[in-house]
Amino acid sequence: MVESTRRYTRTPEERADQARSWNRPDTHFFAAGACHVLADAAAELTDRIGELVVIEPVGDRPGLHAYYRLDGRSFDFNGWADEADLLATTWADYRADDPTWEATISVVDGGLEALCRHYPMRPPEAFAQPPKPRALAYARRLGITLPPDRGPQV
Repeated sequence: MVESTRRYTRTPEERADQARSWNRPDTHFFAAGACHVLADAAAELTDRIGELVVIEPVGDRPGLHAYYRLDGRSFDFNGWADEADLLATTWADYRADDPTWEATISVVDGGLEALCRHYPMRPPEAFAQPPKPRALAYARRLGITLPPDRGPQV
């Protein structure tokens, strides 16, 4: 079952205190706060043959989320899922709180640096600790692999 990021939204205290944010469980950390780092790690582990994608809510609303897309599949804190399922779940969850919630979907060229430059996402050096090793380990635990028609497991 695919989840949206809604239930993992950081508290104001977690936003203000990077150590507190860092100490959350991996699922929470990579759902909200470091999703962009995980998306970039997935891209690295699959030789960047897919795309980095951002869900950007319209207006000042919650739900900003980055994931990696390859062949109609998304990779985020859920692991691999059908992208359509991730998007449908995200829309349904956020619209449960706000029926007018909308977002745009954008592909980002240029990797993690571009994500941080164009969206309000924390650059790696602003985390309590370097997030890339944690993201690579989490992606591997979730079973990041290339689809069978794309090559060997990573």
